[in-house]
Amino acid sequence: MMKRNIGILFLLLLVTQVSAQTDSRFDRFMKTLSDSCVFMNVEYVSGSFKGNSEICVQDKMYSMTGNGIEAICDGNTVCLKDDGSKEVVYEPVAETGGMSFLMNPALLFNDFEERFRFAKVEVESGVGRYELESKCECGIDKCTLWLDRDGKLVKAMFIIDGGNEMNVSVSEFKAG
Repeated sequence: MMKRNIGILFLLLLVTQVSAQTDSRFDRFMKTLSDSCVFMNVEYVSGSFKGNSEICVQDKMYSMTGNGIEAICDGNTVCLKDDGSKEVVYEPVAETGGMSFLMNPALLFNDFEERFRFAKVEVESGVGRYELESKCECGIDKCTLWLDRDGKLVKAMFIIDGGNEMNVSVSEFKAG
């Protein structure tokens, strides 16, 4: 459960390589993501599980802290530290396959158009809504992202394999 939720949180940034069916809002979002590290503060709910995290992603690497858990990934290995269970786990990350994306969602950034397609794009009241569907086995079936007028991510919703839903609110989104 811990690995899946960590993975899903980082899927917030999965759209960094999309170029088709976008608008200027989405283009600004992509430019921000491609130019530097992206930092986010998020709150999430999945069933009865609630939490918050600080996330930093760049290329195939990420770090996350929140709810007593710290995750660091160098693109090849994920280190998970759980203060509650007083446990540290190191696991390799495969380059392909569904579990690899949950262990290192930054891998979704590469060849994104081969993994996802736009199902629907709408703009209403200044907020862009982007519905995406998976083309391959990656641990996520559908994703909806909301971007403000400046191209900043404000919220997201994920449907992961098995139909579980995770809703994420982004309180801070910045490039550093």
